[in-house]
Amino acid sequence: MPKKIPDSAALWPIVALCMMAVGLPVQAQPSGSVKTLQHVIDPVMVSGKELPQLVGKDIDHMRVFAFRNGKAISIPYQIDQRDSKGCWVWDVVYRKQPVFEDEDFDEPRKREPFTSGRGTVDDEDPLDTALLDANDVLVLMAEDAGDYSEAPQADITASLILSLEVSDPSNGAQGWIYVAYYPGSPPPLSKTHYMKYNAKQKTIESPIYSFHFSDQHMALIHNLQVNQLTIVDRIKVKGEVTLGPPFPGLKLRFDEDDIYGHTEGYIVGPVRIVKRNIARLSLASGLLRAPEVTCDNFYYPHHA
Repeated sequence: MPKKIPDSAALWPIVALCMMAVGLPVQAQPSGSVKTLQHVIDPVMVSGKELPQLVGKDIDHMRVFAFRNGKAISIPYQIDQRDSKGCWVWDVVYRKQPVFEDEDFDEPRKREPFTSGRGTVDDEDPLDTALLDANDVLVLMAEDAGDYSEAPQADITASLILSLEVSDPSNGAQGWIYVAYYPGSPPPLSKTHYMKYNAKQKTIESPIYSFHFSDQHMALIHNLQVNQLTIVDRIKVKGEVTLGPPFPGLKLRFDEDDIYGHTEGYIVGPVRIVKRNIARLSLASGLLRAPEVTCDNFYYPHHA
């Protein structure tokens, strides 16, 4: 069993906070039997180091269940991997293409999507394998937790079953999940996929919201809809930078046309989408350029 988490201060590595919602800790010992957890929008994240019995085992042979009405139900989840440097292992990575001598070096280099090779494999794992490491993270939604089972092995025929309690420290409400490992062929995954990403059309969809990334401007969105009602037609940016020496007090204004960048990579799972954008601000018609800024965007079923 994973060790019991003593207090909420220790939960930052494994618990996601949604807006002003209370984080949901994961504990090992149950104190009830029926799910009372009411938070439905919170993601629950458990690092590999909190699942030591599963570290080094094949991710594809793991499944997550919840008990409802005495039956084990496969629930949606994903395991997002990080490499030895802590970088995401992308489903798709965009790499620079070669620049030839006659090309303009001031123009952005062409980038092509890759689904194999550098950026898409964990250097901590043997070739052509995906093993759970201490820095990987299991992600699921609190709403999918279920009841406690005293004998999960009666319904989950796996060689290893971990029972994890998800609790709300504000009111003591509880729910449980069961992480199972199968040395042989595991049962089918849950058919529920909350999140959808269309890379060609640059759209993200959840059960609640959808939007389209701008074709011209890095990370800006168009046509944000919530429950099929258009909330935002498009996002625009206006800003001002005040320079220091040797031009003290000089003010330079910018808008979305002055923001350049690219997508480094993305992960699309049934529970969340992780998308990294690299952006840079160009000022005074390109005479001044701000350092690149890396922004990881996380999209969940109910929020981003």
